[in-house]
Parts: sequence; structure tokens; C-alpha cells
Amino acid sequence: MLARKVLRPLSARHFALWLKALGILFASALLVHAPSILFNVSWYYATNSDFDIHYRWAVQFSEGLRAGDPYPHWMSQGSFGFGEPALLFYSPLFYYLCGAVRVVTSNTWDAMRVVFLLSTILTGFFGWRLFRLFAGDGYALFGAVLLQWAPMIFGLFYYFSGFPWAVGFAAIVALTYCVLRPGAF
Repeated sequence: MLARKVLRPLSARHFALWLKALGILFASALLVHAPSILFNVSWYYATNSDFDIHYRWAVQFSEGLRAGDPYPHWMSQGSFGFGEPALLFYSPLFYYLCGAVRVVTSNTWDAMRVVFLLSTILTGFFGWRLFRLFAGDGYALFGAVLLQWAPMIFGLFYYFSGFPWAVGFAAIVALTYCVLRPGAF
């Protein structure tokens, strides 16, 4: 018979460590997204067609969800008003998150930026948990901050406007942690 793992309450020391780590990861995520937060645009007005497409899809996906469509994949405003199928090559997770956050924000761009920030915090959190398997707390936290600032992800947010890819990075880091943690199998 398999032994059940008993969950123990966090000690004050461990709780303080978690709060410190989450504070640092939150501050780092705010710095990563400072251009978007402070200037209200993607990196120095350098938007491209991907920016326009993902923004338009997020708007229409949110509208479709509000209209009761559980998987809106026809974007009527695409292709110069002729419409286009969306999400053939992208996971809908980013658009579902934007649609959910859109309920509590004033517009879709604000919802997208909240999703960006949350995904970067989660990337750091799961990166910290992953790195703690192989290094001490300080090194793990430093590695998690570096992971939040990874050039590929930073480039996806600010130069390529590959928002679903960049947000999906948090899921990849979480999956890696879940597979490599002790007792995973």
C-alpha cells in the first residue's frame, strides 16, 4: 500500500521565505512589464501585425464568451471584415484568460496586460520551485528572476508580439516542475 504524504503547516520561517520570494518575483514581473504598464503600449510603439491580430482576437473572443459561445473560433472582424477562423495554431488558454480577466477590467488591453503580469509571476514561482530542487534558496530565487527576464520570452512580449507563446511559457515551466519534483511518479 502506498503511503500517503501528510501535509504539514508551514513554519514561520518557511512562510517568511515564501512571502519574500513572492514579493521579489512580483517586483521583477512588474519591472518586466514596466514598458507596457507605464507607456500603455507594446515596446516603444513598435507594434506589428501579430499585435493587431492577437488584440483583435482577444476582443472578439471576450465578446463571444459573453455572448455564450464556449469556444469562439470565428473572428468576424478579421480579413478586412470577411472573417477568419482563429486559434487553429494557437492554444485558446491565453484568450480564455483574457476573457475571464476582461470581466473585471475596463478594456481588453488592460485584461491582456494583467494576464501578462500573472503569467510572468507564475513563471517565476514555478521556476523558483524547480530551481530549489537543484540549488539553495538564494540561487533558486536568482534563477527564477532570470527566467522571468529570459530573452526569448521578453522578445515575444515586446518585439514579436507573440502573446500566447509568452503566456504559455508559464505552463511549460509549471509542467517541468511537476514532472521533476520528488514523488512525481
